[in-house]
Amino acid sequence: MKKILLFSAIILFVLIGIFYWTKVVHTESSKSDVETLSVYERMDQLSQEVFSLTKDKKFPEAKSKLEELGQLFASSKPPKGLTIETMDIITETIVKAKQAYASVNIDPNQLLWHALQVRLTMDSLTHTNQPLWKNYYKPYKEHIQKLTVYVSAKKKDEFTRLFLQNIQLYQMLKPAMSVSASPHEMEQLLSIYRFLLQESRKADFNWDQVYMVLNELNRQIDKMFIGKETTTFASVLTPGSPYHTIFLVSFLVILILGYVAYQKYRAMMKG
Repeated sequence: MKKILLFSAIILFVLIGIFYWTKVVHTESSKSDVETLSVYERMDQLSQEVFSLTKDKKFPEAKSKLEELGQLFASSKPPKGLTIETMDIITETIVKAKQAYASVNIDPNQLLWHALQVRLTMDSLTHTNQPLWKNYYKPYKEHIQKLTVYVSAKKKDEFTRLFLQNIQLYQMLKPAMSVSASPHEMEQLLSIYRFLLQESRKADFNWDQVYMVLNELNRQIDKMFIGKETTTFASVLTPGSPYHTIFLVSFLVILILGYVAYQKYRAMMKG
């Protein structure tokens, strides 16, 4: 009888120990998750400050905030579920932005483009259910539709001009998109743009193949932006909101940089 009681007591103490250990581990894990979220919320705030300061042409102040953001990101624990590939993309995004701000010859439009890219990327880490980058679904689709029309009409110059704008949009959204998209989906998108870019540099387009690839691009964009969810385009882009300002500024920058890229393309083709 004593042996049974002793054995029961040992089992009870073991169970209590396991329960206590599990509770401590869960508590520490939850505490770590909260701390990680708090750090990324600070980075999200810093990215907004970088964008606002850059928009106001306060480049030294924006550079200082970007430096702080970069240091914080480098020393922080990655959020749960973030792949190594995505972490590398985000790191590269911050590094390239810092290089742009450190350049001797500063291009305000280029800096604003980098500020927007960083802003959208940091937002995607803290607003996974309604990230800012998904607000670009409608204009992205409009780009693809117009490109398809230009291909059908075989209007090479118009296609190239708009395609270079679309590349600027794709590159700006790429880091933010990689947070929620799989590496395979990002690789598929990259392959599409590689093909279209190579084709746009040829003297003679393979119009049928370009048309087919544009259809695939359209399918991929639907999958990445919408998936099983509905677009958030109408819900956050109310006039006067900070999101509306970001959206309008981004397209002005894309138009300017797209035009510059097109002029370089024409010069290259003539040369």
